[in-house]
Amino acid sequence: MINRNFVRCKVCSQSYTLRIYVTSLNEVRHSFFCYSCAQPISYRITKRAGKLFLRCENNCAKTRHEGMVVNISTEFPIERDIVHTDKIFPWLLLMQKAMEQNPTQTKEWVEQNARVPPASAKPKDFLQQEVEEATRRRVDLKDHWKFVDTAWSLYNDGKGDECFQYIEKNFKKLGYENHPHPRELIGDFLKSIGQKHAAAAYTATLDLWADAWKKNPQECANLIMYFYKRDEFTRTLALMHNVCSNYMLHFDELMQLQWFYLLNLQLTDGLILGSNNFESVRGFYGDTFERYSELLYMPTAIKNIVEGRSFDQLKHIDLETYSKSEKARRIENLKELPRLDHLTSPFDPSIRNATHHARIEFDKKALLIALKKGTKSKERGLTYVQYIDHCNRLFQAYVGLFLFCHEFIHGLENSFGLAHSLGVSLGELKINDPEFELWANRGQADT
Repeated sequence: MINRNFVRCKVCSQSYTLRIYVTSLNEVRHSFFCYSCAQPISYRITKRAGKLFLRCENNCAKTRHEGMVVNISTEFPIERDIVHTDKIFPWLLLMQKAMEQNPTQTKEWVEQNARVPPASAKPKDFLQQEVEEATRRRVDLKDHWKFVDTAWSLYNDGKGDECFQYIEKNFKKLGYENHPHPRELIGDFLKSIGQKHAAAAYTATLDLWADAWKKNPQECANLIMYFYKRDEFTRTLALMHNVCSNYMLHFDELMQLQWFYLLNLQLTDGLILGSNNFESVRGFYGDTFERYSELLYMPTAIKNIVEGRSFDQLKHIDLETYSKSEKARRIENLKELPRLDHLTSPFDPSIRNATHHARIEFDKKALLIALKKGTKSKERGLTYVQYIDHCNRLFQAYVGLFLFCHEFIHGLENSFGLAHSLGVSLGELKINDPEFELWANRGQADT
């Protein structure tokens, strides 16, 4: 469904007809640059009972007059050459592109998600039932985050009793039948915002871990002890909360490629996003880069085991030295394994350096980002769509790697989880720590 709205720029009085594709969220804030004077125009879209309502915010005023057509979607980009074309349906064009690029996968997706109304149902009645069912099935991600964020903050602060009481009071609103553990709540939320890139990063790390167990179970146990003794899960939990909070703060801007990821479409030249608020996400990539680099020691340690060394020994330096090395160079060790491409390819130091050292310029009319030359990088350009894609892919890689660590701690609570599935018992491993053995064996730990 497309909602038609008439607004004008307060600066130059240019009128617009905004044709907005209905969002899956209950509220979205967007901003685009006036095609006449290049000043930002901001508005808020609110959905109630399946209908869209537009509220003007900065440099935006409602009008009764038609103007320049601007086709807008909150969840997928639109071809630049049709962005001003009236009486078209971008969603249908998106599905056409999906059928051309991935016909089998798209057909399967349509068959899985399309529902056929019963022969006896009246179209209007069936539509109403669909709306009601969708409302029951779905929780708005931003509303979901408000709940998870509060529980996560209490858990991070060591306020376990308050956290469990808060979850006990609210868990049914999110569709849980039983009271979830805070870690289950966090893991479920991350999986709900995770895309295929997160799943691929998680799977790549898990496969590497399986190879490590086959290579040297004892050294894997040593890595687990390292993780446990340093209380790394608490630290990574706090880091992930910080990054996730930043992501959800800018979710309206970052979510605009969701359908391209879901349908596994290739980003091509000539695409334009409905919102182009670069200033709001200027620092997102660099901030996520910093946090992500702090978690790279985990796949690095596993790689060390696979290559026949102790977990804390790289080819030329030890893990402690690696963890204190320049963040931009920590990825180089992992690039040696093509199987870890989903972990390494989103990691781009030139973007991080440009955003953190004010060597970045944004062309409002062309929607192009220029990364200026630095001491270790050449000048290059990105479209705004490409920048948002880089931000999402790095965030997804972080989610995938964190979820591995999340499962890693659950593995500790279940006799090392993967170790047990590979036929390695705790009795075969030299732990030499009675306290840790008791904790690892008790099955349900409250970490």
